[in-house]
Amino acid sequence: MTSKREPRVKILELETFLVSVVVSVASAVICMQIIAQIGFTPNTSIIGAMIAMAIARLPFERMRKFRSLDRQNLVQTMTSGAGFAAGLFSQAFGGTEFYESFYIQFILVRKLTRLSA
Repeated sequence: MTSKREPRVKILELETFLVSVVVSVASAVICMQIIAQIGFTPNTSIIGAMIAMAIARLPFERMRKFRSLDRQNLVQTMTSGAGFAAGLFSQAFGGTEFYESFYIQFILVRKLTRLSA
């Protein structure tokens, strides 16, 4: 029994690279805006996953490739990385809320794990 495998997804494919760069820039802007307005870091992986899934549903022939989970995962990873880097950059030049939000999340997780034990 032979299984038919799709070719590997590569970041240097033209469509994948261009979409990833455009979406990464948009994600960075969104994450910086969330940090500036609300004061804490967004969950960049959720933003990246939502954008990658939305791109896969665009009704263009060129976007059909993005229905591949491997390609969506690649775009989501780049989007998440760009959003996280933008968060670090904006907090490095804008204040300490970034670290405070992680500390608060850490404390909440510790309390919740103690309650469930």
